[in-house]
Amino acid sequence: METLSDRIIGYFSPRTLVERKKARLLSQTLDSFSKRSYDGASYSPRLKNRYTPRTSANVETKISKFPLRDRARDLVRNNPHASRAVNVIVNNTEGAGIVPQIRCQNDGKRKKIEALWGEWANSTAIDHEGRHDINSLMGLAMRTIVESGEC
Repeated sequence: METLSDRIIGYFSPRTLVERKKARLLSQTLDSFSKRSYDGASYSPRLKNRYTPRTSANVETKISKFPLRDRARDLVRNNPHASRAVNVIVNNTEGAGIVPQIRCQNDGKRKKIEALWGEWANSTAIDHEGRHDINSLMGLAMRTIVESGEC
């Protein structure tokens, strides 16, 4: 949008008019960027009392990992919604577990390898306590990751 003063300046100094237009465009661009900023970074009254530490995620985790882990475990034990959420994540992540695809030219060798895998994977001998097969162990590991954050 050209103003009367722009037309007058442009008549006497076209170069100055171009500089004014550049400055106006830059100002409008910066204004539009400031309107697109993060709401959480604003200094609105509703955020003035919010505690925002300047520590990294690693520092925060070291400080609060044990209470967070314990509360998450307690929540899963005592809240059916949290328990269901963990079950859904575990089931959708683990699925059918490890399903090997043996590629071997010799059918006899392939069947022997599949039989050995099945014997090993379905055995509870792979568990230290002798209670779980491979799929149960994977489910337990994934459940621990979701519930406690690590395994």
